[in-house]
Amino acid sequence: MAARLEGSLATKCHRDETSQNSRTRAVRLEVAVRPLPDDPDTLDLLPSFCLDWLNILDVRGWPLVLAARDPAALHRLGHTANGSFSQFGLPDGAVMGNTLIACSRADDWDGAIRTVAALRLLVTEVLDQLGETAS
Repeated sequence: MAARLEGSLATKCHRDETSQNSRTRAVRLEVAVRPLPDDPDTLDLLPSFCLDWLNILDVRGWPLVLAARDPAALHRLGHTANGSFSQFGLPDGAVMGNTLIACSRADDWDGAIRTVAALRLLVTEVLDQLGETAS
């Protein structure tokens, strides 16, 4: 897992050259989760929120959006992420939601794929901090 850097921006994408050919690159994502919200009610709901988002990202949301390459559906997914992560005190997830909205407007599916991977990593890091497991 990535190192946790409190107070830092959540997502960093690093491009590493994997060959002499500049078109062949690997992307390594690192996510640092800010301190979790301190509201006890929010903390009680956070594990189920995160598990629901894993389901959205892995099963019932993102895979369908990606398969259809539907910018409007990508915009809705980003809008939902922005609002829900803000509501749960996870501003970095909200920023990623805004990034998905920007990707939908630019028809940037590579950027959307990277952002969803980072969002998924953020959610699993939050679960790790909570001592929960992503099943």
